[in-house]
Amino acid sequence: MAGGKLGRGLTIALCATLLFAGCRENPTQKAYRQGMQALKRGHYNQSIRLLQKSAKLGGTNVPVAAIYNGLGLAYYRIGQPENALGAFELSARLDPKFVEPVYNAGVIMAESGREAQAVACFEKAAQLDPSGTRSLEYLSRIFYRNQRWDNARKALNEARQRAPREPRILTAMALLELQVTNMVPAISCLQEALEHDAGYAPALYNLAVVNHLWLKNDSQATPLFKDYLRLVPKGEGAEKASQVLRDINKLSSAAAEENPIVVPPVTNAPVSPVLPVPVTTDKAEKQKLASAPDLAKAPTAPAAPSCDELLRTARILEQQGRREAAINNYLLSAREAERVGKPSVRDQAAREANRLCAQNARAHYEVGLYWGERGQPDEALAHLKQAAELSNTWYEAHFAVARVAVDKNEFDTALISLKKADQSRPDRPEALWMLAQLYDRNLGLTNQAIQTYELFEQRFGGDGRSKEGRARMKALKGGIEPNLRPSAPAKTDTQTRWRWLFKSRPQKNPEN
Repeated sequence: MAGGKLGRGLTIALCATLLFAGCRENPTQKAYRQGMQALKRGHYNQSIRLLQKSAKLGGTNVPVAAIYNGLGLAYYRIGQPENALGAFELSARLDPKFVEPVYNAGVIMAESGREAQAVACFEKAAQLDPSGTRSLEYLSRIFYRNQRWDNARKALNEARQRAPREPRILTAMALLELQVTNMVPAISCLQEALEHDAGYAPALYNLAVVNHLWLKNDSQATPLFKDYLRLVPKGEGAEKASQVLRDINKLSSAAAEENPIVVPPVTNAPVSPVLPVPVTTDKAEKQKLASAPDLAKAPTAPAAPSCDELLRTARILEQQGRREAAINNYLLSAREAERVGKPSVRDQAAREANRLCAQNARAHYEVGLYWGERGQPDEALAHLKQAAELSNTWYEAHFAVARVAVDKNEFDTALISLKKADQSRPDRPEALWMLAQLYDRNLGLTNQAIQTYELFEQRFGGDGRSKEGRARMKALKGGIEPNLRPSAPAKTDTQTRWRWLFKSRPQKNPEN
């Protein structure tokens, strides 16, 4: 298990490493940077030695929490989970707002059978990363293994609210509905997953299985299995798909009794080792869900489509009248073109996505997020405002408008959007907290800040930020600035704030 994907959760720590690389380093920073580079290259013992040296040297301006998170990753890689757990727990204590060690501790707890502790870790990580989905997805897998269907559904629903177009989450929801024989919503989730990513192999396979095994509709199952095999020609899933196709071709009675496994969603997002949980239609196999499967047996992920392929897919979807799916594929094409250095394809795909928005709130929202990623807040704000106007009770749209408006110092717009977001989802703390911070840190409106902090304390007293809120209230009432690091600085660079907003979206992270 030490060779899993736990290191993919190290985005923040690696970013810190890169900051040191271009400036004059002290010995502590140098040891830290070299230790993280060794971790990335797979030299785990060397990484441990260098990171321990960095922690021992100490000093100012050193991300101590990131050092211990890196140590935890290295220990995990060499098969020392308890040492890794100790490092993650220390990292979390050093920086209570650092989500990575909390999540990684949850992974180790889950792998070692301490599921109650794992659940607590993932719930806390989900609060620390209010736009991310990985903690909620792993949480749903734990509940799934224990047949706690309602809890699993709740976790996946929250994940879907944060990333409504993520095919991995939609496919996981479909598998859950299949487990409790809710066929119609399962099919709907799989079809929606393919609307957003026509080449998402697990959704293709599972929809083929549903048609073949449950609906007995081999005329629909056959092309789906063939599409899957074009994407994933090797592996256990490919073998099962090929066998079913042979059975269908032979028109044998065995086709109705064939029980191919259901392929779990392929986790290609920047997460730590969220291990796939296989779902089968065989009752004996269901008893094995408590143990993690052998990763080598899981079907491999298909190669990512090129920007040109995504562009062609988008045009086909547009011709079919499936505008939202077309826009999603245009934006996927633009992002991939940006990654591989094809600006002409990127700009063409972005123009096509802009053209299709019309009066579709979801389309404007997705295009707005894209322009935000590109660092063009004017374009982003225009689309996000349109999304919020078209769907006036949409929390995520109002919250995104507020984030961009703060970047542009349009504080009136931010205030209005945050109030609307809070009204639409009074059970979610992010908008109310940001409103308090805006009054306090950006606008200097003391009375409004105190009132909003008090309201936050009343509604979300168990939230990790309530302690900071109480300290700020005390300081504002007494006219004293507390020695407390704010969770959301009044003025950070635009790129950092956009990174916060888009943490739930797929990013290319270094392989460790």
